[in-house]
Amino acid sequence: MPDTPRKRGGRHHLRAVDAAMRRPRTYPHPAGRIERIETHISLVYLAGRFAYKIKKPVDLGFLDFSRASARRRACEDEYRLNRRLAPRIYLRVVSLVRRGRGFLIGRAGDAVEYAVMMRRFDGKRILAALLKAGALDGRILENTARCIASFHRATPHAPPDRLYGSASLFAGQLRAVLESLHREALGAVSNDLTTWCEAELRRLGTFFDARRAQGFVRECHGDLHLQNIVLQGAKPVIFDCIEFDGALRWIDVVSDLASPRHGSRGARLRRAGGTRVDCMASRDRRLRGLAGVAALYRLSGARASAGRDIEIARCRCAALFGPGIANGARLVTVPAALSWLLGLRKISRERESRAADRRGAPRQ
Repeated sequence: MPDTPRKRGGRHHLRAVDAAMRRPRTYPHPAGRIERIETHISLVYLAGRFAYKIKKPVDLGFLDFSRASARRRACEDEYRLNRRLAPRIYLRVVSLVRRGRGFLIGRAGDAVEYAVMMRRFDGKRILAALLKAGALDGRILENTARCIASFHRATPHAPPDRLYGSASLFAGQLRAVLESLHREALGAVSNDLTTWCEAELRRLGTFFDARRAQGFVRECHGDLHLQNIVLQGAKPVIFDCIEFDGALRWIDVVSDLASPRHGSRGARLRRAGGTRVDCMASRDRRLRGLAGVAALYRLSGARASAGRDIEIARCRCAALFGPGIANGARLVTVPAALSWLLGLRKISRERESRAADRRGAPRQ
């Protein structure tokens, strides 16, 4: 995309704000040594007991934060949406006011930038870190599952846009992602992947819309994985939901559970207390279609992934959900509370071994 005066102005503004946020005197409290974390759309500053998250003044096509009013609205949405699950982490939206050649947070005056103020937490207590350290046990998994289930039951189920959660919207999202990946990394998207996706779209189209009509499309989290859940005391707290695009947040509740990152360490998750279940032995045979919906949604969410990553995601989703894909693999580990919610049947270790023998797969 061509460089423009607005882009150049945005970069200049971001440099000035970034420099100010690295100075302790910008903050209304003791800041100590300030740590800076950068993502493609945000900057987070860890200052003392608090964290401040600002939006970059960028226009990436799928979001436009080039105007201060848009960044303010995004901060307000992030605060409002995340308070549903993490009210003790998300404190308020604060303004940055110019003072001389710098900025001050929370002072009277005309705001030139906005930030979400959060209470810091121990990064070692994030569930992904606990899993890596071998400290994620069955009790934590069950508590997390109950938290997710309660959230999904309580969240609104009347999408503000008639297309949210529909088959036509999802089909457009998925095709756009695959086309983008094909352009950016030629050969990264295989013909098999494209064929599989198109077949699933045809097979599940009416099921998408039926699920939506039945109230299963709700205002969910949108980016639910172990890196976005922290244990505070004995309570799992879910944070950092998607705020910039309602279409990625108003989704089927099962799609919210289907991040490919959940399935990357199945053996370790079972040792932590996950329940081995058989997707093909569901009490409700419609679960096959529902699981396909979830897998496809998560593929559509891999907008920034490299081609190899989306192929890995396809294989994981297929192994977990897709009948007939990945040599018929169909066993998946989930917390027992979620297996009950989804109508999945637990399977015995003996039956799991027989299933592995039939597939020629190693026993874990």
